[in-house]
Amino acid sequence: MIIRSATPDDAEIVCQMIHKLADFEGLSASCELTAEIVHRMLQEKNGLFALLAETENKTTIGLAAYFFIPLAILSGRTVLYLEDLWVEPAFRGKGIATKLFQHLEQIAKKQHCLRMEWKCLQQNTPAIAFYQAMHGNISDTWMTFMKTIS
Repeated sequence: MIIRSATPDDAEIVCQMIHKLADFEGLSASCELTAEIVHRMLQEKNGLFALLAETENKTTIGLAAYFFIPLAILSGRTVLYLEDLWVEPAFRGKGIATKLFQHLEQIAKKQHCLRMEWKCLQQNTPAIAFYQAMHGNISDTWMTFMKTIS
C-alpha cells in the first residue's frame, strides 16, 4: 500500500469516496458534492487537501480529506481539520486508517499546526474507538453549533 497526496486529477475518486462516507453516515441525501467541485477545491491555495491510500495496482482503498484552519487569535498557527476519513469496508482492520492518520500527523507537524481536529458521529462507535486509540481527546469544553444557510 502507498499513501499519496491527491491532485485535481483525482477529483472523481475523492468525490466517490466522500459520497460513500456520506452514505455510511446516513447523509447521502444531503451530499451535493460533485467531482467538478472537488476538482476546483483541490486547486485552491487554501482549499481541500486529501491523502489517498492505494494498493500496489493503484486501486484506491482509503481517503483522508482535510483543510487548514487559521487560528491567528490564539497563536498565529493553524489547525489541521480532518473532514473525512474513509477506508473501503473490505480493507478495514488492516491498519490503513492508522497509516492515513499518522501521515496527517506528520503533515500537521511539518506545517507547524497547533493541533488536529475532527468530528465523529456519536453512533459511530468503531470510529470513536479508533480515534481514542490514536490518542484523540473528546472536547468537553466546546459544543458544535450549526446553522444551515439556504
